Amino acid sequence: MNKNVPVPTTLEEAMQSLTKLMSPEEQVEFTRMSEDEVSALHHGFGMWLRNNWGLWDENSDMCKHMKSLGFIHADDMSGSLIREFWARMNNLPSKLAEEIQYYKEFWAKSGHKL
Repeated sequence: MNKNVPVPTTLEEAMQSLTKLMSPEEQVEFTRMSEDEVSALHHGFGMWLRNNWGLWDENSDMCKHMKSLGFIHADDMSGSLIREFWARMNNLPSKLAEEIQYYKEFWAKSGHKL
């Protein structure tokens, strides 16, 4: 994985950065994963995204952008970025709007203060 890619500031930049982060071989392997396998990347690759793309930092441009889309929590942001990238790589429809709605409802019901 090429970790010398500039930090994105928007969803579209994130999709471009993910392409640059992965070698062509890694992209093929990623594309061939099942949706469940992609979701399992949350703790490794997702943590890397959260920490290196400033998703925990409310002052980072990427975090601000993701919040402007409706996201609340960094874990949700990174997971959705990974799944959106996988969907695009597989020419599947985006589920981003549904995920945003799900997470909004989840956090509202949880009573958790973010």
